[in-house]
Amino acid sequence: MEETQQATTFELVKQRQVMKSMGESLNRTSFDKTRDISKWSNANLNNGETHSRSTDKERSVIGIRQAEIEAPIAFYAHLGRNNLEHAGIGQIVIYDSVVTNVGNGYSGSSGAFTAQVDGIYVFSSTLVALLHNNVRTSIFKNSDLINYMFAGGVESLLNSSSNTIVLQLNKGDVITVRIADGNSSMQGYESSSFSGFLLSRLSNNQNVIVGK
Repeated sequence: MEETQQATTFELVKQRQVMKSMGESLNRTSFDKTRDISKWSNANLNNGETHSRSTDKERSVIGIRQAEIEAPIAFYAHLGRNNLEHAGIGQIVIYDSVVTNVGNGYSGSSGAFTAQVDGIYVFSSTLVALLHNNVRTSIFKNSDLINYMFAGGVESLLNSSSNTIVLQLNKGDVITVRIADGNSSMQGYESSSFSGFLLSRLSNNQNVIVGK
């Protein structure tokens, strides 16, 4: 009888030891998994921060490049305090009083606008004829005639004319306003003007059909 009780007691102790060992093993496994999950989470967070910093840097570079690409180009100039009198055929009208020149495409000393980038440009010109005088001008793209403008001055009225054109230009193309008839006279004093601006840039893969 005593031997049976001792055997039973021994078996119970042995089972308890096995269960205790299994419990410790489970606890270690659970701890290891928790630690691995924590490491994985921290690694992802760090990767997220690195990715965020990288993305911010890329966005900054893209923003700078986009700002450079989209930089505006525009100018406005007029004849200053002097009239242009008795000009000859082919003479470039120099609008010497420059009010706006964003992009520095217009020269107040030569009267020429030079395209800074490939694109679609809009130009406007206004001329005022002196009393008793006629004036006829033309807009040139490089050496190509684009259009004519005419104004006739009568005895008591300063007649005027204006025109707006749209041109596709390549970088380096030059736009000028020139006298089309000899002995033409234009009113100065901020009356006759020349202006233009870049409407849209053209990428290399854009095809535009134009006359010239």
